Amino acid sequence: MMFETLESRIIIDYEIWVRSDLHIGGHDSGAPGAVDMGVMKDVDGYPFVPGSSLKGVLRSEMERLLNGLGKHVCSPDKLCDPEKECTVCKLFGGREVAGSIRVRDAYTDSRRTMVRDGVRIDRKKRKAADGGYYTMEVVP
Repeated sequence: MMFETLESRIIIDYEIWVRSDLHIGGHDSGAPGAVDMGVMKDVDGYPFVPGSSLKGVLRSEMERLLNGLGKHVCSPDKLCDPEKECTVCKLFGGREVAGSIRVRDAYTDSRRTMVRDGVRIDRKKRKAADGGYYTMEVVP
């Protein structure tokens, strides 16, 4: 059956606390003097973490936990066998199957951001790369 009926719905409300500055990359304006790497913001200017990013973190952590318990988890680069669909694909979806979990974007309470300076390092020369200075917007 392609789509099954919704038998139950669980809504989980959550809050995220960060221990250090958070950067989830957004679109850069490219304007002179603008921040090189901006954060994702909604139309009202509030920074947010996309639900797809959060879902990816949850999926990855579940794969790690199930692997640690010796449970079957399909390989991300191969299609999951519909006959032996793993728990992760059942919940989060796969290439050919929709997941049953929906994760919404996580918004901040404030529009406040800060700009941090950074320098790219040339790994071969083990020193600052030419033109390697950049600015990055973060959520404190």
